[in-house]
Amino acid sequence: MAFIENIGYIIVGAAITWVAEYVRDFLERANVKFGKIIIEQFERSVRIAFNVKHVGGKLPVTNSIGYLTLDCDDLSKFSLGKVEGKCSLSSVCSLCNGKEYLAPYGSRALQGVLPWTLPVKAGEGLDSLPYKHVTHIPVGGHVKLLLFDLYKVKLFDYEGNKLMERERFFLVKVHSEYGEIYYPRICLKLPMAEKPNLRALSFRIVIAGENLRKIPSAELKIIATSRDYLLKYREKDYRLSELLEKQRWLKLVPRREIY
Repeated sequence: MAFIENIGYIIVGAAITWVAEYVRDFLERANVKFGKIIIEQFERSVRIAFNVKHVGGKLPVTNSIGYLTLDCDDLSKFSLGKVEGKCSLSSVCSLCNGKEYLAPYGSRALQGVLPWTLPVKAGEGLDSLPYKHVTHIPVGGHVKLLLFDLYKVKLFDYEGNKLMERERFFLVKVHSEYGEIYYPRICLKLPMAEKPNLRALSFRIVIAGENLRKIPSAELKIIATSRDYLLKYREKDYRLSELLEKQRWLKLVPRREIY
């Protein structure tokens, strides 16, 4: 009987020790949260990014990756078309320097990774470009995760010898593991004249990495109203027309062949 009691004490003691070590390990792990969105103003665009903060724990987050899920009723209605594998605006637009968006045309939903402004080395991809989707988050520090750039666009075309404005729209250039310039994940077109029946473009982001206490997540939405598009994050709404009020129009004009 005494032997059985001793075995019981050993098991209980081991369990208590395991629980104590688990709790200590859990509390030492990093607690990471999404802060406010960052809105950066440029001459022709507005950049939307997330401030990701280390707010607790004794360990840094290593090899951190931001995963994006982009979804709506039918994403293919808003992505720029492709012709023979090339973006439909490739002949007039130079935002990607010829390294066009990665998503296949017709995608109804999309998943991928996002770039950090201070990435660590993670290899190379297309055209030997460095990947920018992995970073470390130091204890008490913060890092910036890039989501997309916004433009207001005027698209022109020729009618005979006369240059005519054909269309106005907002362009959403969603970033990828290659950063904010080359090979965007996808480019979305939001018409200004006739607003589509858009319940919401949903951008859902989760952060993964080593030493995380739990997986943080955030969601940003773009919703069409009768007069504008709203960018919604938590309790705040931003009108796209107001965000881009001071930016110059991006004018896309076809080259005229001279014979």
